[in-house]
This record gives sequence, C-alpha cells and structure tokens, in this order.
Amino acid sequence: MSAILDEKPNVLLDKFLQSYSEVHEFDKQKALRLIQEAIHHYRTQWSENSYQGQLEKRWYESLNNDDCDDQSYLTEPAYDVYDDDYYFTDLWACWHMYSRPYLRSLSKINPQVPTQSILDMLENVKSVVDLGCGIGYTTAALKQLFPKARVYGTNLQDTKQYEFCEKMSQDFDFELVTSPEKISGGADFVFASEYFEHIRFVIEHLSEILEFLKPKFLYIANAFNTISVGHFEWYRQSNNPLLVTHQSKISGEFNGLLRERGYKMIRTKNWNQRPLLWGKI
Repeated sequence: MSAILDEKPNVLLDKFLQSYSEVHEFDKQKALRLIQEAIHHYRTQWSENSYQGQLEKRWYESLNNDDCDDQSYLTEPAYDVYDDDYYFTDLWACWHMYSRPYLRSLSKINPQVPTQSILDMLENVKSVVDLGCGIGYTTAALKQLFPKARVYGTNLQDTKQYEFCEKMSQDFDFELVTSPEKISGGADFVFASEYFEHIRFVIEHLSEILEFLKPKFLYIANAFNTISVGHFEWYRQSNNPLLVTHQSKISGEFNGLLRERGYKMIRTKNWNQRPLLWGKI
C-alpha cells in the first residue's frame, strides 16, 4: 500500500470514490462536480444556490438566536447537515485543501532546531488522536507517519461518514471512537484540523480534552473567523451562559487557555504559523 501523502491527488480521489461506493451508493459524476465546487469555494466563494451554499444556509438559519444573551432562546443546530448524502464531497475538499498539506508540513525543518523537522520532534510519540476525523484519510495518513503508535480518530456516530470510517479504520489499522473520552491512557500528540470551530462550547471542550488526554503536543489549525457549514459565529461557556463570544475574538480565549495550562507555541516553518504547534512546557 503506497503512502497516502505521496499519492497524486487525482489518483487518491479515484481510490476514495471507489472505496466510498463500497459503503454508500452515490452518483459519481455528481460527486466529482460537487468536489470541484467545494474546492472552488474554499479558494474564492460559492454561490448561495450551490449545493454547499444550501447546506451553509440551512446551518446558519438554525442558529438565528445564537447571538442572544439568554441561553433559553438557543435552538438545536442543524446537525443533520453532517449526514447529508453528499456531505462527503465537502469533507474531501477539506482534506485536499487543508489536512493533506498540514500533514505534509510535519516534515518541514524546525527553525528553532535547524537540523530537525516537527516529525523528528515527535519520534517518541506512542499515541496519536485525530479530532473530528471526517472521512478518515487524515487518520490513515497519521498511522502511516507513526506506524508504531496507537492512532485514534474521533467521529460522529450514526452518520454516513462514521460508517465509511469504520471501513477506513480496518483498512489502515487505526481505532475509531465516538469521543476523546473513549480513549484510555491519554495522547502524546493531538491533531485538529478545522475541528474546534464546530463546537459551540469550545473553551469548555478544549479544557476537557487537555484534562482527559493530557497531550504533550497539539497541532491545531482553527478557522474560527470564517463562515462555513458547521462553524459557529458565537461561542458560549457553560459556567457563564449569558456570556457569548464572537468568532473574531474566540482565538484569544482559546490560545489563552492553552498558555494557562502550561503549553507554549513552538515556531515552525509553516506559513503564518498555521497549523500552530503547541508543546507542554
């Protein structure tokens, strides 16, 4: 089996669609068109009438009271968008545009230790967690990067993506779980690409992950200040339900909590330091 990160994107896409068709039925030509639309959106902006635009509209219409200061007015977000028949096309676009290059960046030389890459720093990692593993290709690639480690992917149960990830976990020898709490023994390395912006109580969730997994390193690419399917515009805290924080300000609270818990940002060769590498002091 060739390494996922070394495969040409078009070749890997063909393999993905073939593999996905073994789990779910879909129209291949429609899927290819929607993937092209999604990639175009992430580079520019998609129209409101496109498939992804309609998903986005449905998501944000369900959040019409999110900016109020009374938790009793909160409505249930349209989480069913994650189980839409063709949502996997958006997940593929995210893998292609973001997660794949983020993983490839692990091999870049660390400017603080010029003879060492990020991957070299992580050579003793024994457990890896991919938060919100989508279609499982990031988790599979992490297993290939860390063949001796136990690698976990978290995903939403009772969704089409979870069913496909069950196949991926068998094909690539990683463990699929429904939440970080299902992982025993903590984690040396946590990877999170476009994950935390999907969590309404994000600061509380980050705190739980730090307490439960006690990671030594975190590699995080957040996109809080963007509008996309599943992203919140306002974030809340359970211990202060009347306090809402806009997406443009949540990064400060997020990074502040990491520093408070003893993590330090490690400089990398990544453009604009994205993803951010955090290490336990």
